[in-house]
Amino acid sequence: MIKRKEDVEPPTFDRLYYSLQGMKASFLTACRPIIGLDGCFLKTVHGGQLLVAIGRDGNDNMVPIALAVVQVENGENWTWSLRELLDDIGGLGENKWTFISDRQKGLIEALKEIVPDSEHRYCLRHMYQNIKKKYRGVELKGLFWKVGCTANKFDFENYMKLMAEADPKVNPTYETASEWLQKIPAEHWAGSYFKTDCLSDVVVNNLCESFNSYILGARDKSIITMLECIRNKLMKRMQQKKAGMEKYVGDICPNILRRINKNQKISRSYYAFYSGNQEYQVNCLSAQCVFGQYVVHLSKRTCTCGMFQLCGYPCSHACTSIGQERQKIEDFVHKYYSKMEYLRTYSHVIHAVPGQEHYFKTQYQPLNASVYRKQKGRP
Repeated sequence: MIKRKEDVEPPTFDRLYYSLQGMKASFLTACRPIIGLDGCFLKTVHGGQLLVAIGRDGNDNMVPIALAVVQVENGENWTWSLRELLDDIGGLGENKWTFISDRQKGLIEALKEIVPDSEHRYCLRHMYQNIKKKYRGVELKGLFWKVGCTANKFDFENYMKLMAEADPKVNPTYETASEWLQKIPAEHWAGSYFKTDCLSDVVVNNLCESFNSYILGARDKSIITMLECIRNKLMKRMQQKKAGMEKYVGDICPNILRRINKNQKISRSYYAFYSGNQEYQVNCLSAQCVFGQYVVHLSKRTCTCGMFQLCGYPCSHACTSIGQERQKIEDFVHKYYSKMEYLRTYSHVIHAVPGQEHYFKTQYQPLNASVYRKQKGRP
């Protein structure tokens, strides 16, 4: 009997999806429905890419959900890894999740194909790296971040006008900074156009970059060894996070409490006027409020500045109104940011694993390593 070539040679590694039950359960238990997506290079002689999906806990720290090891970062591999991810955590074909990314090659098209109705945010820092190559200056930089970070459309339009004035159109062929921004749909990068379902004002994909740095020492190892190093780090990290929060005295996570305290400090120069039914008009006498009169509905948890409903905790205008009513700030903070929900996130376990000498042997042949590809540039 003559055996075919594919019957003789072991299969070659193509791509691998990796997610542990403890990772998924931590995210699904008490985290907001926002997922950061990013890719980074593997540093072995065989190359390859590591695609990561990262969530956020109640203290705005990273919660790794899943990894995928692929040969190259392209639309096909992003589509495959996203299908695996959404099949794993639920929500495939539903408008359930919010995604944020650096606009990687093929990822935008993959998200449009798989979850066309889900929100997809673009990282502002990545966008600024593109815009600053052509448009320089401290004034334009400041206006760019104000345009992207403001949470209401009125302030958005005002800052866009200021940007147009700072970079006027000198000739018909010249594309101004504001025109460059207007070519990108605002719902992808401007906080004023974001949906409020995920209770997050995040405009940068920094947690994915933090995770890529966190696993830097593992990325030059072979795939199984790399994944085992990552598992060990995450196993220890989950228990460290849990133990640290158990010692914390307070009901609101420390990073969120720090932001609320900052809002309270800013609010000291504001004046709130009661109009009935827990509605307040807040007048601002501060450099932080350029366009300075807002309406706060404490019963609806909204403010016309947009931040209260976008984040899920009181903005500076809401802090003034809450103080006027002699109520507690904690009563107006969403449960996502509570110590109790944080401990629920880290109540799960990534189990210990015996050494390779205890692994069960299967009837399958070992995988071949990936095809070696010579990298560009000097070795």
